[in-house]
Amino acid sequence: MSAWILGSEIAASLVLLDFEFARECVSKGLQPHNGQGQPYMPAAVVNQFIQGLEQELAQHEDTASNLSWGDRDEIIANHVGPLNKRIHGYRLYLESLNGTGWNGFVLPQDQNLARHFIQTLLNSYYSRDEVKRRLSPQPESVPHQEQVHPAQIVAQAEISAKQQKDRPERRHMKACREIAERLWRDNPEITISDMSISDEVNKACEGKYYKDEKTIRNWIKNLCPNPKPGRPKKKSS
Repeated sequence: MSAWILGSEIAASLVLLDFEFARECVSKGLQPHNGQGQPYMPAAVVNQFIQGLEQELAQHEDTASNLSWGDRDEIIANHVGPLNKRIHGYRLYLESLNGTGWNGFVLPQDQNLARHFIQTLLNSYYSRDEVKRRLSPQPESVPHQEQVHPAQIVAQAEISAKQQKDRPERRHMKACREIAERLWRDNPEITISDMSISDEVNKACEGKYYKDEKTIRNWIKNLCPNPKPGRPKKKSS
């Protein structure tokens, strides 16, 4: 079992909305980590957000530099100027954090930055041991309110993740690919179109009808050994 669990899995197991996860869990000091298992603080999230805006700003400045004066002034007025102002405001907010940790953290009022925070926290990794420790029910909690034990949080999150993997679409895709691979091994000349509507492939979908006819094609097309059979060869002059 992995020692880590995704924020989105924790939120799903507790039936929390995205912003509730940030408010109820992370603000209690739950430490997020990146994909390399390194912890980071709120300032790192703001800095990442600013870097994205600076890249956008650089693109607008590059576009403006290749335009005539009138068009250049329009780009500067509508994009470059406002972006510079926004970046300046975010940098002031970044300075105000001054080493602030997650314990007691409050989402910023700016909606764009708040959404970035929430998405980053949901996609972060958390120590299972810390989840159990920090989200343990306290004795002084409201006596009649049903509590969820932290061990259940981890177990429910694992079930939620497994259910995502076992969705019918995933099961059908796996079965279709296995059948298509076998049929193409026996007959490489079958076209992708014919394969996607073959009885065996469609039977693998357990009677489920996919309205988008491209769905099955997209599942199997990269397995085709001869993607463009039947195309006439160019006549030599």
